[in-house]
Amino acid sequence: MQKQVHVNSYVKKDGTQVKEHFRNIETSNYETYPNNSEYHDMSVNTEQNIDAGEVFHKIGEVLKTVVVIAIELAPIVIKMYQSIKNNGNNKQNIEYLKPQFDTQIKKFDMQVEQIKYDIDNSVKNLVNTKNQKEYLAKYKKLETLWQTYQKVSTMVNRIKTLAKNRNFEQIAVDLEEFTKDGLNQISDINSTDKPNPQNDMTLEENMINIASKVFSPSMKVGGSNLQNAVNDFEYAKKEEHAHILTSRKEILNPELSNLMDSIGIPQDARGVVYDNNSEQSKLLWQSPEIQEFVKMNLQDLISGNTQMVYDIEFIVKSNLEGLSNFFGLQHCKLFNPHITSNGYFMCIIVDYYDFEYRKYTKDILQNTYKHINNWGYSMQEKGYLENQFIIYIILEPVPE
Repeated sequence: MQKQVHVNSYVKKDGTQVKEHFRNIETSNYETYPNNSEYHDMSVNTEQNIDAGEVFHKIGEVLKTVVVIAIELAPIVIKMYQSIKNNGNNKQNIEYLKPQFDTQIKKFDMQVEQIKYDIDNSVKNLVNTKNQKEYLAKYKKLETLWQTYQKVSTMVNRIKTLAKNRNFEQIAVDLEEFTKDGLNQISDINSTDKPNPQNDMTLEENMINIASKVFSPSMKVGGSNLQNAVNDFEYAKKEEHAHILTSRKEILNPELSNLMDSIGIPQDARGVVYDNNSEQSKLLWQSPEIQEFVKMNLQDLISGNTQMVYDIEFIVKSNLEGLSNFFGLQHCKLFNPHITSNGYFMCIIVDYYDFEYRKYTKDILQNTYKHINNWGYSMQEKGYLENQFIIYIILEPVPE
């Protein structure tokens, strides 16, 4: 027997909002909500008990999401602040950034609604818990969820107020503090994220270390490089389109080997080759930098009048893919770009996962990225990060 139930709006992991709607379900002792790996877990059993740890896990997942949103919003806010500082407090000076800003605020609003939804479900479950010990444990988790709701909603409302007054410098400061607090709370929730007691990281390095573990799975280029360098090819070992090379001796192309010499990659360095079917190579092909290169050099590519090596730089952007490419590559080499006989663009991107210390300046935005870069330098110097070479093979149809 079926009955019609109301499903509240919810948010997919990619940020897409699904509007509230009705659906038919089989009658049972359960209220059923979408329960798929693509969605946040929102199953609610009104008769049986949900493990208290599951409720606490939800808090961690929500915090990860809102911290990601805060990190994505920060460079947008800093650009708005710098635009006003350099060009005057004129609304037109920041108008081009407003759609990006509004998108991130909308994501925040959706997460606030998500937390409210989880609180409602947790309360329902708490009411049906009979065991006193279990009740107290769930109550504590619910209390933490409520505190998270207050923290996030207060922060979002404050950002909206500050934005109306165009105080974007203060928003940047608030986002930094919120991100630090969120990362600390995530580390408390997820015991697997506790730093290695044998290391000698500073407090700031530990915070960035925690953040790298939280966000690297979402950053396909930068995240995979980090996972491989820190954990002995952790990503590459599980990916069929990633091929581990134990040394440069396995590189048989002499011109490519000469390029690697010029970059300063040691002969005994280990590395990974991502073939043209890998997600990383596909994402890099779609990047503005590669698309712009093909567009600007299309005639030379068609005529075969190209260099063997080009310098290419992936610049920082406010979206996750742009940040991933920036943190994963930044300055790298484009080797042998050409058009194949069957009309495909082919090239090889070569990079060495090596960090150089960068001095801080008065530029708030650049200093944020330098903190992350210098964390990589410190981890490299302390022996927690292996310098590896990375090769991406791109083979894609030439855009019309």
